[in-house]
Formats: sequence, C-alpha cells, structure tokens
Amino acid sequence: LERERIEQVLGVPLAMPDAHSPRASGTLESHYAPAARLELLTSAELRERLAAPPPASRAGGRIGVYSRLAAPAGWWHRPMPPTAEAVAHELFAVLRDFDDLEATRIWVEAPPAGSAWDGVRDRLRRAAAAA
Repeated sequence: LERERIEQVLGVPLAMPDAHSPRASGTLESHYAPAARLELLTSAELRERLAAPPPASRAGGRIGVYSRLAAPAGWWHRPMPPTAEAVAHELFAVLRDFDDLEATRIWVEAPPAGSAWDGVRDRLRRAAAAA
C-alpha cells in the first residue's frame, strides 16, 4: 500500500530492488569519503607526524587533522570529541569542512578500542578505503 502511495505522488513506478541493491547505505563497502586522501593513524603515528612542521600549502598540500591529540600551531586541526556518539554525530561534517578548505590529505587518529567506537571505526575504515 505504501508503495502505491509513493508511486501516485511521484507519478512513476518505483524500481524493485534486485540482488545488487544494498539494504541500507551503511552496508556499502565504501561510504562517504572526502576528496582528500584519508589516513587512519595510531596515536603514536600521529604524534610522530605532528612533530614535524606542517607542509607549505603549495609544496605538499594542506593536511587536515582530526584527533584527540592536540596539534601544534600551523596545522588544520579539529579536536575529536571524547565520546563515540559525539564523533559519529559530527564526523562527516568535519570531513566535508576539510574538503571545503581544499585539504589534500586528512589524518585521523584511530578511535579508542571498545564496542562503543565500532560504528565510528567502520565509517572511518570505509572512508579511508574509498580514497
């Protein structure tokens, strides 16, 4: 019945799902991915990279950093909230902000261990895989 109402409003028949149709967008292998290459880094890897000065805009592109670690002056940094729920809420907006700034790379500190972070970890893994 719902399908018939939607078709009446749209004026065209709805396509029937087939074997290639995802059940939900979250089941796709890749999810939203920024234009910039996203790298998931451990806290230690990120700390080491942030110890160097940020690259000049023209030389190495600009790098966005989304992390719980504080970034030294000169880096495009967005602090990662302390809870998985807050990160899940803002994650794609942060990535889009870095795209709007024309970052060429985005370094993301890997979320902490624990099942509360599984959804965030999965979204980040998919965004990194699509790059």
